[in-house]
Amino acid sequence: MRKKLLLIFLVCVAILFVITNIRNTMQRPLHQERVNNLIMVAKDRIQNNNQLEITEVGSGGPVKGGGWGNHIYFKSYLSENQTVDFIIPPLQSIMGDRLVGKVSDSTLTSYQFGFSNFGVNLLYRGKYDGIWELRVISLP
Repeated sequence: MRKKLLLIFLVCVAILFVITNIRNTMQRPLHQERVNNLIMVAKDRIQNNNQLEITEVGSGGPVKGGGWGNHIYFKSYLSENQTVDFIIPPLQSIMGDRLVGKVSDSTLTSYQFGFSNFGVNLLYRGKYDGIWELRVISLP
């Protein structure tokens, strides 16, 4: 009896794993396209401003739990507020989200917005030195 129950349990776990994997694989192109569209807009915006300089653009990749994520590192010669006001509004208009949350402590300052499982995080570490990271993530 115990062996049968264990076998049934293992079969159920295997079926759940396969179904989850199939779902994530089918949804991945959607998440990849959403992330890449925002990264492309941010990259174009940064490149077209002589006060901003891209230092690294990620190649993107799957994130834990399914979905897709990517990042851009850039240097800004503008103030913190000017950089935020330059980068965030075009991305908000694409996403349709107007709410920006600011989280700050001595090690990190982050501006976050998004909806459901699709979000953008614009951040810098430590004291403001103009080095920013823009992260975009889309989850199932």
